[in-house]
Amino acid sequence: MKVTFKGKGVRDRGSGIGGQITKGHKAHRGNVQDVQDVLSARQAGFVQIEKDNETLLRIKRLNKPSSARRSNIKKRGARAMMKFKFEELEVWHLSLELIDEVYDLLGNYPNDERFDLVRQGRKSVTSISLNIAEGSIRGKKEFRQFLRIALGSLVETIANLRIGVRRKYITQEDLESVQSIEPLYFKLIKLRKSLQ
Repeated sequence: MKVTFKGKGVRDRGSGIGGQITKGHKAHRGNVQDVQDVLSARQAGFVQIEKDNETLLRIKRLNKPSSARRSNIKKRGARAMMKFKFEELEVWHLSLELIDEVYDLLGNYPNDERFDLVRQGRKSVTSISLNIAEGSIRGKKEFRQFLRIALGSLVETIANLRIGVRRKYITQEDLESVQSIEPLYFKLIKLRKSLQ
């Protein structure tokens, strides 16, 4: 059985129904990027591929994995996800608290700021925890650099909230109620200095 995508031939040696896949068909999430994505998703039990009358494929999401996949899951049992170094860092946990607090405040901004200050505020506050996490698997010198970027994102987040106060989207009391800013700022500086 041969499955083609935009002129490229890909052999599907597995069992099942084949045919032609064209752009615009949907897989488990988003558009089909490649035949291999569909075949992998089918193998994993996420989608079912059916041939329709026009020799194109209809890709249908399955609610349950195949019985073979279910039995493999039962055999393996529920495993705890491995712990990463960043999850043990107090600054990372503080950055998660800050994300919650800032997202709540950004919810008070008007709709016309949704693609400007709100979007930028969400990006800057999440950047703090993401840089802490990514830097934690690097060497000391690189980790210091990632912590510097996290500090910059923290200051950017504070600036965003101060603009929100100035524009009267939030109050000064709202800004002062964000309790994780100050401890996070000083703990990031302390951690960065300890890596010298």
